[in-house]
Amino acid sequence: MKRSSKSLSSTAGARSKGPSTGVDRAFGEGTLKRAREISGGYRVIIERGKSGGYVGWSLEMPGVLADGATSEECLKATYRALELSVATLLELGQRPPTPHWKRERTAQINIRLTPEEKLVLEEAGRQRGFKGVSDFVRSSALQVAERP
Repeated sequence: MKRSSKSLSSTAGARSKGPSTGVDRAFGEGTLKRAREISGGYRVIIERGKSGGYVGWSLEMPGVLADGATSEECLKATYRALELSVATLLELGQRPPTPHWKRERTAQINIRLTPEEKLVLEEAGRQRGFKGVSDFVRSSALQVAERP
């Protein structure tokens, strides 16, 4: 289902339903500022849409989607949708997701590769600016696994 970034921003704007009153009102500036700081640390993925334009979401909140005619418009719309979603969580007294890069990695998996496969992955990671094959494999796998 395609969602329009225009409809996301025009229907949500900077307004919310109050948690206890149901009254439509603006978010407080402090809430929006905090939401902007939190959501600004989220990793956003932008892909070309099947029918043109671009679609964006984040690893931290994969259900929050936006789109745009250009990748820049999509990125801006995606961060705006994330900001409003985080602001809503904050006003409801809920804790927004922690950015992936701030999470402590304590779990481990092991995979077996041929020496050739390892070389291919190391080179692909290097070309994309990753420090090592583990970072590259983790990032690539999560990007595929967490798509909406």
